[in-house]
Amino acid sequence: MNEAAKRRRRWTKERKWAIVRESFDPVTSLQAVAEQHGVNPSQLSRWRRLYRDTLLAQARTQADEETATSDERTE
Repeated sequence: MNEAAKRRRRWTKERKWAIVRESFDPVTSLQAVAEQHGVNPSQLSRWRRLYRDTLLAQARTQADEETATSDERTE
């Protein structure tokens, strides 16, 4: 077993999102949050992009649903 395989960790979605939310604190740098949690900064950056994309997709879905509901009411 190589070193990378030994060190690989599995993070729950909840734990990832908690670390990501912490990384958006304007007082703390992404680097500091990554070091504090033992995460590579590039991995944390990927999680942040995924988090933003997920939030945007949810917002779009909600907006589409609200538009559809609004359209149904006006018909």
